[in-house]
Amino acid sequence: MSEYSVKPLFCHKLIYKYKYRILIFSLICSIISLIICIYTPKEWNANLTLVIGKDYVIESNGIRTMPIEPVSIIIERLKNRELQNNILKHTKIFPSIDNQQAKLFYTSLQVKPIKDTEALTISIKANSPQLSLNQINLLAQEIIKKHTELNNNSKAMLEQKKDFLIEQIENIKTKHLDKLNTNGNNILTLNLVQIYLKQNTDLTQDLFNVNLALQNIKLNPTRILTSIEVSEKAVYPKKSIFLLCGFAIGLLIGTIIVHLLYKNKH
Repeated sequence: MSEYSVKPLFCHKLIYKYKYRILIFSLICSIISLIICIYTPKEWNANLTLVIGKDYVIESNGIRTMPIEPVSIIIERLKNRELQNNILKHTKIFPSIDNQQAKLFYTSLQVKPIKDTEALTISIKANSPQLSLNQINLLAQEIIKKHTELNNNSKAMLEQKKDFLIEQIENIKTKHLDKLNTNGNNILTLNLVQIYLKQNTDLTQDLFNVNLALQNIKLNPTRILTSIEVSEKAVYPKKSIFLLCGFAIGLLIGTIIVHLLYKNKH
C-alpha cells in the first residue's frame, strides 16, 4: 500500500508533489474572477452631512430654539418610497425593484443621525459618479425645499406678531399720553407713567425677541454642511478581493481534484 493512501485529505506531501497543478487551478480561477470583476456593474458611493435648520418660538421668558423638523421624521420622509421613486424619475431611471439601478438605489440609501447634534448623514450608491451625485443632491434638496416652506410659515407668523407688537406699543403710547395731558402733574400721573413704562418695556422686549428670531431663522436654515463627497474610484467590485477569492477557491478546488485523481489512480 502506498504511504499516501493512509494520509489525510490535505496531506502536505501530496500537495507539495502536485503543487504546480494546484497553482494552475488557482491561476485559472483568479483569471475567471478578474473577468467577472471587469464585467460586474461598477458602483460609486456619494455621501453628505445635512444640518437641520432652527425654528424659534416666542415665549413669555424669551425665545425657545428647536429644530425645524425632528430628525426621525426627516429619516422617515427620505425612506418614503414615493419620494424615492420621484428621485429615480428625475434621474431617468424606471422605479421598479426589478430594475437593477433602482434596486441599488433602494437598498444602498442610508440615513443616519449624528449623535448629540441636529444633523444627519446621507449616503447612496449608483452605477456612475455623476448619477450618485445627482441622486443624493436631489434627496437633500427635497428636505431643504420642505424646510424652506416651514421656515417661510414661521417667518410669516413672526412678521404678524411683529406688526401687532408695534401697533400695541403705539397704542399704549397714545393712550397714556392722552391721560397724562388730561390729569396733569399728580400722583395718578406718576402711576400712569409707571404703568406705561412697564407695558412699554414688556412689549419692547417681545419685539426684540421677534426681531432676533427673524434674524436667526435667516442665519440657520437647513443646509448641506460641506460639499457632497463622491468616491474617486468604484467602491464595488474591488479587483483585489475578487482576485484573492478566486485564488483561494482555485487552491481549494485544485487540492480536492489532485487528491481525487491520486486516489483514483492508486
